Amino acid sequence: ACYLTPYLVGEGLSGLVPSLVAIAQGIENPECMNETQITFSEETAENVTSYVMVPLVKEPRFSPEWFFAILLFMVLFSWLAFILLDKLPFCQKEKVRD
Repeated sequence: ACYLTPYLVGEGLSGLVPSLVAIAQGIENPECMNETQITFSEETAENVTSYVMVPLVKEPRFSPEWFFAILLFMVLFSWLAFILLDKLPFCQKEKVRD
């Protein structure tokens, strides 16, 4: 029962850390930019000007490869922690034996 709180904190951080990394990546809502398009109309033989809103998407601060590398590091770190908890003599004393 005394290990339930750290377990639940770890569960929460396993979702929080990737979310914070995604926010740090900096992909936000696209901004709208007014774009003027000039086309030639063959029916009326004159130029037609139209104004169109186009999305302007910013580049991320780091690539998706880096994002997944960070997640891989987090998974490897968790795996290492599990192996240490399973094999260290100090942790062996904390196990409940049937």
